[in-house]
Amino acid sequence: NINSNDNDSNSNDNDNGNIADTNTNINININTDVVPPFRVETKFVLLETKHPGNVGAAARSMKTMGFTDGLVLVRPSDERVLGRKKCKEAASGALDVLRDAFVVVGVDDDTSDDASNSNSNSTSTSTST
Repeated sequence: NINSNDNDSNSNDNDNGNIADTNTNINININTDVVPPFRVETKFVLLETKHPGNVGAAARSMKTMGFTDGLVLVRPSDERVLGRKKCKEAASGALDVLRDAFVVVGVDDDTSDDASNSNSNSTSTSTST
């Protein structure tokens, strides 16, 4: 029971001991409009993966968190890892994440700060296995 006054002289008690007259108003506003989710392009990059099950588990974790795209595999030990049975089994319901994933076989290492320095005399090579 809600009583808006501390003064009992302004309220009448009924036979059940409950407050019969109260001046308390409770306003509840419920907004039922659906706001579209804020979307940021996110990439999940796995570098030099060795076990297909780990790739599938990562895809499953991504989907659990609401990410359905953005999985990138860089130089995996098996270039066909996304089609492997262990990968698909570990994905368990996140095959769409695997389907939309990218595999990058070789990455140019010239992205370091040293490579952008014109006085640098560094060389880099990238190999794919």
